[in-house]
Amino acid sequence: ELVDMKKAVRNLPPKKKFHIADPYLQGDRVFTPSSLEGFRKATEPSGVTGDPTLSTAEKGKRLHKALVDNLVELVHLARKEKVSLKPVTPCF
Repeated sequence: ELVDMKKAVRNLPPKKKFHIADPYLQGDRVFTPSSLEGFRKATEPSGVTGDPTLSTAEKGKRLHKALVDNLVELVHLARKEKVSLKPVTPCF
């Protein structure tokens, strides 16, 4: 009821031999465009990436639950990290 599937359009990225990843990122990766312009190019002309025409309410619920579960786990892990504050040193 929150999504008008008649407006859903496919926007599958072209197949490439190699996956592009930001070499400065470490650890688990998610879809993270390297720039706003990169995101715009990846989602032209519809503003989406992938194929939302295959979406269902049940898939959305499962995805939402997985995202929330992962976020909760991330918060718990972050709370265990030791953080030390250091004074800011002027660079001039």
